Amino acid sequence: MDESALSLGVWLQWKAPQAPPGVVTAWDAAAEAELDDPETGVGDDPAYGRVVTTDPAWDEALETLAADPEFHRRRELVGGIGLHVVVREVDEWTLMPWPSDELVDDVVLTVPAAQVLAAESRAELYLEAVVALITSTQENLGLGE
Repeated sequence: MDESALSLGVWLQWKAPQAPPGVVTAWDAAAEAELDDPETGVGDDPAYGRVVTTDPAWDEALETLAADPEFHRRRELVGGIGLHVVVREVDEWTLMPWPSDELVDDVVLTVPAAQVLAAESRAELYLEAVVALITSTQENLGLGE
């Protein structure tokens, strides 16, 4: 497990068939299809586990976050809520609290794989995603300024 992600409470999951060089993911399309089944599916609910993903650009983004006092201030405001950036084949960024809007243990921001693949800097895009994730979580839960 990535110690930086664990200490910051922010995780990356790559759930798309095409990954850029340097990205290693344990994502399995067949297993994912079973989870996404509307009859039984849990989709991106982190309670059912995370797809182990490594990306040097994510590590770079985590280093930047670790040195940012504003990130730490906001991270403290949202407490122990898990923050997840999930890259998959979708059309737009989507924010989803788990298990529900009223009881939030985790928040997932789904980011289009095509946008990440086309990014001039994946690290910068990841930072943008984490900032959007943490500020939206803070605002949606009314957790101070």
